[in-house]
Amino acid sequence: KNPAFKDLFDHASTVSQNLDDATMRRLAVANAEERRHKLFQMFWSPESALTYMAHRYPATWATNLRVLYELQRRAPDFRPTSVLDYGAGPAPGLAAAAEVWPGAFSHAVAVEPSEIMAQLGKYLTSDLTLPPIQWQRCLYDATDKFDLIIASYVQMEVRGQGSRDALIKQLWGRLTPGGVLVLVEPGTPTGFRFMHHTRELLISRIGPSHFHFVAPCSHEGMCPVALTGRDWCHFAQRVRRTPHKVYCKGSTRRFMEEEKFSFLAARRSAGPRTKYRSEREAPTAAEKSYFWPRVLYPVIKAAQHTLIDVCSAPQNFERLSVSKSKAHSFGYRFSRKAMWGDLWRFPKRVARPEARQYIPEKTREQLDRLAKTAWKALKWEEQEPGFNREQDRDKQFYGH
Repeated sequence: KNPAFKDLFDHASTVSQNLDDATMRRLAVANAEERRHKLFQMFWSPESALTYMAHRYPATWATNLRVLYELQRRAPDFRPTSVLDYGAGPAPGLAAAAEVWPGAFSHAVAVEPSEIMAQLGKYLTSDLTLPPIQWQRCLYDATDKFDLIIASYVQMEVRGQGSRDALIKQLWGRLTPGGVLVLVEPGTPTGFRFMHHTRELLISRIGPSHFHFVAPCSHEGMCPVALTGRDWCHFAQRVRRTPHKVYCKGSTRRFMEEEKFSFLAARRSAGPRTKYRSEREAPTAAEKSYFWPRVLYPVIKAAQHTLIDVCSAPQNFERLSVSKSKAHSFGYRFSRKAMWGDLWRFPKRVARPEARQYIPEKTREQLDRLAKTAWKALKWEEQEPGFNREQDRDKQFYGH
């Protein structure tokens, strides 16, 4: 009945008759070995594509919806008319964008090299409030620029840091002035490492005067979470599981699960932290929110007080204490209900300048040495070989 799945499983009966269990195990081992190769590309069979959709689509759609909803709340003046979903898969990013900005888009492009995934995406987006989606196999099939570019769960599949940097440069070059680049990765130390490297790349090559972080960062300085050696910036989104009769995960009682993710939303324009010197000078609540710290971990609730680990400007990862004995304006009631990832808009009472005071002295010294080495590598001198050529390439990619 569904034209999108026409001829999707015509080969299934023939293949299942010719492959025994031993052959399937050998193919699985061969696939695992091939994935180690730098040029490996994921192949999606019809069965694996449908399994991915049943297992991962709800969680990826929920994380994209949460990130885009926060973008819409933090930047109410941003109303995109064109969107690009790179590495779209079944297009959860486009579905979330259509939910956040209904009827706003006049141009939509999805880049997905797998024909099977593209079929699923076309079916799932057929009844959304989007214009006819242009499906492409690679980014270079068109040279259009976009107001919103989404790349969710993509960098994990790209091998080599140089390749990931080239991808970020290409996506940033496709943004219109005032456009937003949204990156989402799994909430693991590796996913955070990708976000942190992209963050440092934008800061060092573009500069805070030409862009700003909409979320989750509360500043454009060095990431303090990356210096602890044990923590990583990530958040959680609660998702209702697919019904047990559709996809079995071994439990029929627990219908909720936590999807951990790291993300970064960068806008190609000067932000409120550049335009205004402090929160008092910002005229609107949305612009004031750029100066508020962000709660990085679940709140620790004691009997008469709460402890909150936040990331705040200029580049602090600190622990706040909110006591019940303080005035209502200190936000004790809000702190009892604050969730992981919220913004803290109340006065700060710092209980611990460093939220995680468990770094051994030798580890701290090693981190300082690595930070100095990284700073020297970023701080080029004009007389060094290759400086002018690299500057010209940056102007080509970033536009200045």
